[in-house]
Amino acid sequence: MRYFFLISWFLLVLFTNCTYLVPTYNLSVERSTPAYSMSWEYFVSVENPKNIWYLGFENIQENDQDICIEWNLDQENKTECIDHDTGNNERKFTFPVLSDAMRSVSFRVINNANISLQDIVVYSIDTRASGKEIAFRFPGATAEDGIISRKEWWADETIRYADSPKWKDAYAISLNYLGRPKTQTELDTIKILNDRSRFLRNSGGNTTETTSLTRTENGHILVWPIEKVKQISRIVLHHTAESMDTTKSDEDMLRGIYAYHTLSNEWGDIAYNYIVGQRGKIYEGRAGGDYVVGAHALYNNMGTVGIAVLGNYNKNHLNRDQIAGIEKAVSMMATKYGITLSESKKWVIKCDTSECYPFQVVTTKSLIGHQDVGRTDCPGSDIYQYIPDFISRLNREYSPVLNPIQWTIDPLPQNQVMNMSLKKEIILPAMSPPVLKVNIPKVVRYVGQKFRVRLSYPDEKNIILATADGKIGKIMLDNRKIPMQVSQKIEVIPIGDKKISLKVWQKYYTGSELRFSHTIVRIDSWDRIPDWDKSGKYNDNLFRDTIRVLNKEGKLVVINDLPIEWYLKWLGEVSNSDLPEKIKVITIAARSYARYYMDTKNRKFSTNLYDGSDNPDEFQKYLGYGYESRSPNVAKLVDTTRSQVITYSGKLIKPWYHSSSDGKTLSALEYCKNNWSENCTDIPYLQSVSDPGSMWHTRSWHGVGISWIGSTYWATQWWDYKKIIQYYLNGVEIQRK
Repeated sequence: MRYFFLISWFLLVLFTNCTYLVPTYNLSVERSTPAYSMSWEYFVSVENPKNIWYLGFENIQENDQDICIEWNLDQENKTECIDHDTGNNERKFTFPVLSDAMRSVSFRVINNANISLQDIVVYSIDTRASGKEIAFRFPGATAEDGIISRKEWWADETIRYADSPKWKDAYAISLNYLGRPKTQTELDTIKILNDRSRFLRNSGGNTTETTSLTRTENGHILVWPIEKVKQISRIVLHHTAESMDTTKSDEDMLRGIYAYHTLSNEWGDIAYNYIVGQRGKIYEGRAGGDYVVGAHALYNNMGTVGIAVLGNYNKNHLNRDQIAGIEKAVSMMATKYGITLSESKKWVIKCDTSECYPFQVVTTKSLIGHQDVGRTDCPGSDIYQYIPDFISRLNREYSPVLNPIQWTIDPLPQNQVMNMSLKKEIILPAMSPPVLKVNIPKVVRYVGQKFRVRLSYPDEKNIILATADGKIGKIMLDNRKIPMQVSQKIEVIPIGDKKISLKVWQKYYTGSELRFSHTIVRIDSWDRIPDWDKSGKYNDNLFRDTIRVLNKEGKLVVINDLPIEWYLKWLGEVSNSDLPEKIKVITIAARSYARYYMDTKNRKFSTNLYDGSDNPDEFQKYLGYGYESRSPNVAKLVDTTRSQVITYSGKLIKPWYHSSSDGKTLSALEYCKNNWSENCTDIPYLQSVSDPGSMWHTRSWHGVGISWIGSTYWATQWWDYKKIIQYYLNGVEIQRK
């Protein structure tokens, strides 16, 4: 859980024998959840009026490109979509919208029907200046005439400090990460980052040579140090991408973007060096002044200056004032730093393949749009089309201007030195996601009874199977072993009510049940691409161990038999970015749930053919091997908790769990009576408890037992998985069985 802080203050400014009251504003980022929903709309209310709103999603797939929000702001509708340029894998946000000051708003999610109420967090900010109106501005704090300084647009510098109320918890978590031993996966990630850093440092010359590094300001530790380089040689154009309103002030929106970048995206400050407003005014962005490194273009921040324009220029068109403002800003930067706009320069683009590791290097002009070096549509099509014209008209031959000031480089504090020792626990290597060719993992041996899960394969009359790596698999038709050649596929159709016909190459076989086994089996006839994957990169049609196919009343039944520990790695019940203790809680609950139904005394389905299904409405959300390959954290924690189940009085139980309560879970007895069931009995380990993490949520599912959102809350309070389970399930034990 993230915490955001509330700061407001008054400044008394003395100037020329007169006293003026500086306008105040509330630059807190307030977090709340929708109060209730009606039809397709969500409604939320806040205590004090706010004029900037945006949404956060904490359980969203990273590649979901199409989620947009339509806001109803006092009968005015505005639409904003997900900001995919945040670089934050745990959370995603929509771009902010600017409104009149309001206490309540409504909105709806469009382009994606899979977002549920508990996934949404509403963020709001009050950036309006209040109090006595200022009759004049401070003198400009920057060297260039006409640039409005941070002081003049009232940037709250305290939100950049690590000891501010917002950052205290997050900064402590960051220091804890730096100081603790790392898992192999974390060490591998750090190595990649170090390789990239060395590449940039060694290839950038003056543009990546640090001349000063400041870690404190006014006695406070900075969340993001101020770094300056010896040379600025390139310019990147951006748009801020928010819907704009020419009746509102640039300053209000700037303060909103500043808080959004600094606190929500955790960039420590506003990303851009300069911002051009709606009427062409130029504003100072990131703190630090000349030669400072921004956070606007991933891996290209050193040696560049980022200039953004307020607004979304995939939707809107630049006006004359903005064009003039961009031209002025570009000319000033080119003159100051000696940048010849038409000169070709090298840039880098993130690359994860061996062919271009650690970067793809591209060569283009010294003035570019962000999309030239990033997976983004920034700066919008309207700005992007002007770039060749800007280069043609504004180009001058310059010699590079080097930073004349060599300041000190503050040493790294001891508590920020990375602990690179290996954490001693079972670590499985991260799997590459299956695209065209699947990376086959090493086989891990498991013993014991296998879990049998019925797949929701949609075609009842035909199925085509293959091994994922094209090698030979094991085919058993009843008790017969069927020969198979490399890269062959298997086609199965039902015959009558009980038999199946099996086609391998040009030969046909008839029997009752097929068992096809390999390291990973692929169902070629199943298009199971997740809704969020618009690129078609992933297809959850890969399964370990054995696929069984048989005929039941003229329809094919498809079942995956596999060790239960593998089954658990492929459950989409938790996200890879969830907190580790929360993942352990849900993993152990899911293992107990599945093991409970493996017992013949506890059959959930009226058949002995399978124990569970991949349908979350009737059992659990099982996605197959593809989920493990893109969720290495979940797979690792399944191994860490291997064989652990929940018991009561020494006996395995079925642990109820649900998405969220309304602040208090229900007992099994209450749930039974609420549903007008007869013969309700009390279950001692399913009692009602307070669920503060679900406060202000609506009850999702039955509301009995372990709360998913509640588990996240307790994990942020440093509870371990055992304490969380035993809080929600009274008197239980966690045992290895």
